[in-house]
Amino acid sequence: MSYKISAQQNKSRVKFYGSIRLRTELNKTTGINGEDNEFKSDFLKYRFRFGLRYYKKHWGAGARIRSGEPAFPQNSDVEFGNSFKGTQLFIDKAFIQYKNYGFKAWIGKNTLNIWQPDQLMWDVDVNPEGVALTQNIHFYRIGDFKIYGGYYVFDYDNDPQTKPGIKNSIAIAQLKYRNYFFNFLHLSIASGWLHTGFEQTDNWPDYEIFFSYLTLQNGRKNLKLIFDFFHNFNNDSPFIKPGFENQNTGYSVEAQYRFWRRKFTARLKYAYLERYAVIDRLAQNDWIQNNIQRIDSNGNITYRYTPASNFRGINLSLDYKISPDIRTRIEFWTSEILQAENSISGINSFSKIRGELVYKF
Repeated sequence: MSYKISAQQNKSRVKFYGSIRLRTELNKTTGINGEDNEFKSDFLKYRFRFGLRYYKKHWGAGARIRSGEPAFPQNSDVEFGNSFKGTQLFIDKAFIQYKNYGFKAWIGKNTLNIWQPDQLMWDVDVNPEGVALTQNIHFYRIGDFKIYGGYYVFDYDNDPQTKPGIKNSIAIAQLKYRNYFFNFLHLSIASGWLHTGFEQTDNWPDYEIFFSYLTLQNGRKNLKLIFDFFHNFNNDSPFIKPGFENQNTGYSVEAQYRFWRRKFTARLKYAYLERYAVIDRLAQNDWIQNNIQRIDSNGNITYRYTPASNFRGINLSLDYKISPDIRTRIEFWTSEILQAENSISGINSFSKIRGELVYKF
């Protein structure tokens, strides 16, 4: 929904938006000794988002709240029945933005300022705080270029053993090129560099990640191929776990096909992601379920996270667009650990089936 307000000679625009997602899952794990665990069912979960955007000439601002736990930004779902335990809403976005002649900049808390066709390196639920810049450049008969840059600070490590007030930082830059070849082939290719400035604890080795994406799409836009590549050049940090010094590369291959009036989208993806190829606490954690956690003397979990790397696997999904605002999806993952970690529960392989319904407004 949206409405316009007249302010002097400039027009301003406020837009409210949001979404509600319902989701159910079945998970199954296999131990390192081959023992099978029963399927674990998450009966029903929901995610709620609500936000607003305001624009006036070159300036704008935005804010959004969402469900979930602020300490675990990758997990925005709330299980049915947990309402009496105090469902949490927190600030997911809050930023001021400036746009003019292909240039855009924002400061605050917002979506990571890069182009990525998937979430293997960075989960879209993780919105960093900092400053970001974007510049569009068009060359006649050559194509479109886009430059991304950003510097972010955060205190994501919720480990109580970490000194209070520690602020970690990430600097990231990316160059993207896009061109349409005679309306027959749509090409997008981008490469970038991610540098971390983490306070040195045993939980956060520093990263120097080169990442690259390539997408190819036919002129009818019903077939797309996606290729990812990641390599972390900082493989000699003293905080890297012994035996994982060379676990620093990852890649993926994906095919998408739209059919039946583009209401259905089928996807097939293969991913291979070594332990330190990406920052595992900031990437999508649907592929593997290997929880690290600490429990205090009262039996309460004081620290936990699910590493989103050190696996290889396959992901299948089928989307159906019921209407412009309503979408449903069924999805399947199967993956296995590349190299066992002593600090993680003894999981060797993982399978998941998920169904979800999303309504956007």
